Amino acid sequence: VLPQTTPEPTAPAGIALQITYTCNDGYIISAGDTKILIDVLYRETYIGCKSDEAELAAMTSAQPQFDGADLILITHTHADHFDAQIVGAYLQNNPRAVLVTSDLVVDQLRKQFEAFDQVQKRVRSVPIPDTAPVQMNVQGIDLELVSAPADVPNLGFVIRIGGLTLFHTGDSDSTPGITTR
Repeated sequence: VLPQTTPEPTAPAGIALQITYTCNDGYIISAGDTKILIDVLYRETYIGCKSDEAELAAMTSAQPQFDGADLILITHTHADHFDAQIVGAYLQNNPRAVLVTSDLVVDQLRKQFEAFDQVQKRVRSVPIPDTAPVQMNVQGIDLELVSAPADVPNLGFVIRIGGLTLFHTGDSDSTPGITTR
C-alpha cells in the first residue's frame, strides 16, 4: 500500500508538520525531530489494505517509513489497529519509542508478546477515561486521552505537536447510545 502524504503546513512555531496516511486509521505524524505512529502497527487486511512482507518487516524492525518513532499510540484492540507481535518487536527494535494506549491493549500485549518484560518500562497504560480526559506529557509531546465511543472500548488522542493540535478518534462512532463501557 502506498502512503498518501498531506502537504506540509507550517505550524505557528515554524516547524513543518507532515501527516502520512498509511491505511485504515493509521497515520505517521512528524514535526521536526518528533515522530508519532498512530494505529499503524498491524497486519490485518482491511478495506483493501494489506501489508506485504517487506512492509511487515519494516514495521517489526523499525525501518523506514516506520523508523525513529518517539511515540506509538493505539486506540483499541481490533486487529486492524493493533498486532501484539508487531508492536512488541517494534519496541524491541526502537529503544526510544514509548507506547501509550489503554490497559486493554496492554493486557493483550502482555499476554501475546513473550518478551513483554523487555519493553514494559516504555509502555504507558491508562484505563479508558469515563469522564475527564487523562492528560500527560510523553517524550515532550502533550497528550489528552479521551473516551471515544465505539463498539469496543476506544481511546481518542488529542495531540499537541509543532504548535498545532490534532485529534485522532480511532473507531469512534457518533451513533446515539454507543458507549465504551
